[in-house]
Parts: sequence; structure tokens; C-alpha cells
Amino acid sequence: MDSLRLQKVINNPVSASQHSSPPPKRRYTFPKSRRLLYRREFLRVQNKGKRIHCGPLLVCVLPAERDVGRVGITTSKKVGRAVFRNRLRRLIRDALRRLLLPEELPFDVVLIAKKGLPLTLDQEAIDRAIALLVRKLTQAQKATHPQSHPSAPKTSEKEGKE
Repeated sequence: MDSLRLQKVINNPVSASQHSSPPPKRRYTFPKSRRLLYRREFLRVQNKGKRIHCGPLLVCVLPAERDVGRVGITTSKKVGRAVFRNRLRRLIRDALRRLLLPEELPFDVVLIAKKGLPLTLDQEAIDRAIALLVRKLTQAQKATHPQSHPSAPKTSEKEGKE
């Protein structure tokens, strides 16, 4: 039976248009180069960085030492049991993938889940918090790098020499 099936496949090749594979999907992952990996990196951002409250998250932000921003997520046992903490991390990562690309903003960011979050916390609440974070980080970037802002006056080299 198998040889008959094989013969049919050989004799009647299917065109590529009938069995085309779907287009490659964009990978929504954070490679290691975009993540804070070590305790000392988390502590550096938490101790030296600016703290921003964004809904259910406390966010610590520090200008990146490298050319690209990195992200770390902390959910302590005070937040809840392991199943809830893992779900919360998944929700945060999903929102980050969709709303914030670390390479776009030159900051190291640590997201800390606040104690006492409701167990019914949904994706919309996390999305709102991440969207608020993106707005605040964008404002901070414009404040620290005014030349990158389109409305900032630009000085030419000729004006500087006179």
C-alpha cells in the first residue's frame, strides 16, 4: 500500500502553489542581548535608576550602558503563587513584544510586579501599564536627547564657527 501511495506522489507532483508554506512569522522573542540576565544588572538598575509607577507595575529605568536597551521582569513570591507569577510574566512579556521594542529606547528597564495584584488581572490592564511606560520613556528620551526631537532647533557648523 505504501509503495502505491509513493508511486502516486512521484507520478503526480503537486504544484508549489497548492502546498505553499505560510509566510514566515515574525519572531516575538527577546534574545539574550535584549534581556537583563544577572542579579547584579537587575540591582544596578533598581538601585541607580529612576522609579516610575505604571498601574500594577513598578518600573525602574536607567540609561543603557550598551547601545541597545534591555528588559528584565521581577515577580516575587509576595505577588502570589507560582502559577499566577508565571501567568503575570507571560502577560508582561506579551505586552512588551507588542508595544515596546527594547532596541527602540536606550534604557535598561526592570519591571517589578506590585504586591497585592488581583488574581483576575487581565491583558488589558498590563497593556495599559506598558503603554503608559512607553509614553513616559519616550518623554524621558526627548528630555535627555533634545537634538533627536524633530522640533528642536538645529545649529549648523557655520553658526558655531562665527
